[in-house]
Amino acid sequence: MRRIAGTNVPGLQRGWFRLNGYGRVYRLTTTARDLVYVDTRPGAGQARSTTRYVFSPADPVGFVTRLEAARAAGRTLMDAPATEAVVFPPAPGPDPATHPLTLLSVLLGLSVGIGVPWLIVRGRSGLRYRVGPQGIEVHHLGRHLFRWDALETVRELDIALRP
Repeated sequence: MRRIAGTNVPGLQRGWFRLNGYGRVYRLTTTARDLVYVDTRPGAGQARSTTRYVFSPADPVGFVTRLEAARAAGRTLMDAPATEAVVFPPAPGPDPATHPLTLLSVLLGLSVGIGVPWLIVRGRSGLRYRVGPQGIEVHHLGRHLFRWDALETVRELDIALRP
């Protein structure tokens, strides 16, 4: 299923497709069912000449009925007064909030948003040293053991370190 470049919104298809029995069509849809096929004639003014379009209005029957009524009246919808215009919203597609990539993004965002501040706060308050029978244990985001047999010298420094 093709999507609008850079959006990754499930169910939203826009672009050139091949449809069995119809050939190459330009698709502007939100679902894969209840589609309306529109073929433009040569020399079409507003639409691309001889282009096949596929739409997915929420009310496909009403959409086709409206177009047929305009054709029967011998005019285009462009000629109709603005008061006669009817807006057809797209058919509802899948909810992007339930898409696995959306959920994964939320989980990753929360883990970074909570995890990094926790590491910063915990980093300083979680540091502690323990001198025991095996050696020096340093607890800081885990446990590190410096065994007695690996240590060569232990002494106090008489210098100030820069933070």
